[in-house]
Amino acid sequence: MLNEDLIGLVDKKEDIVIVGNGDIGKYLYDLLLAADGRAKIAICDNARSKQGYTGEYEVISVEKAVTLFPDALFLITSSIHENTIRNQLMELGIPKEHAILGITKEAQDYLAEKKRAVKQNPLQKLQFEVDVVSHCNLNCKCCSQFSCIAEEEYIDIHKMENDFKRLGELFDGEAKRIYLIGGEPLLHPQITTCMEIARRYFHKGEISVFTNGLLLLKCGEAFWRECRKSDISIIITKYPISLDYQKIMNKAEEEGIRFSFFGTSEDFKYMTNLALDIQGKQDVEKNFVSCAEANNCIK
Repeated sequence: MLNEDLIGLVDKKEDIVIVGNGDIGKYLYDLLLAADGRAKIAICDNARSKQGYTGEYEVISVEKAVTLFPDALFLITSSIHENTIRNQLMELGIPKEHAILGITKEAQDYLAEKKRAVKQNPLQKLQFEVDVVSHCNLNCKCCSQFSCIAEEEYIDIHKMENDFKRLGELFDGEAKRIYLIGGEPLLHPQITTCMEIARRYFHKGEISVFTNGLLLLKCGEAFWRECRKSDISIIITKYPISLDYQKIMNKAEEEGIRFSFFGTSEDFKYMTNLALDIQGKQDVEKNFVSCAEANNCIK
């Protein structure tokens, strides 16, 4: 579908709701606003962190959008989450034919060019991840860390301190971000020491514990105290498991700890197929730009 096809389609509707306040959503919002049609345009997102006033428009929840615009045409902006979002809208009473994938060819080209610029721009500051453990308390068959088949292994605290001390000297104690990850990092019996070491040698920059959250509510006061003292944030990857995420969020808020879910939304983690091209027939530049970890995941 081209931009002109989308404009012609939405021109027949009085209300348009864009689902997703990401790059594609913002592109479509500007496109339809400039088209000067008679439709009222709204934008919504499932992620609470993306809701509210942006300076240009208000981002509302999907539930509120359905309540305010029950007869609208809903433009889904994520091909990955298309089926999930459409099912969500249908459960809220929106007819299937009123929930369509709204990504145009020009929008795809715009996103590809933006990704290319970001991926090919050299990083200005150090960022890295540290596997404080290799194993995990989940058994995901799609684990990119291969933690489901890893032996029980913990980082040596003394070696970690030596490495951080030297890195801190080389980079003047400043990094863009540092992830304490795994495996499941909360399995390390000295996780608070790992956190203290990271902040001791990197006084500038974001430091986060990247966890599945299963053990968070079992962490003692020493853990939360170190989070506050060293300004360590918590990032949780959501999985379709029996876990009270709201209770975890409440706990983090009570402790005064910065908290977020991994990814661009609060959806549960989904599996992806990272196929290997043994013969090397793929377009190298295209694959690099398309890779979510390119120019981002440095170990």
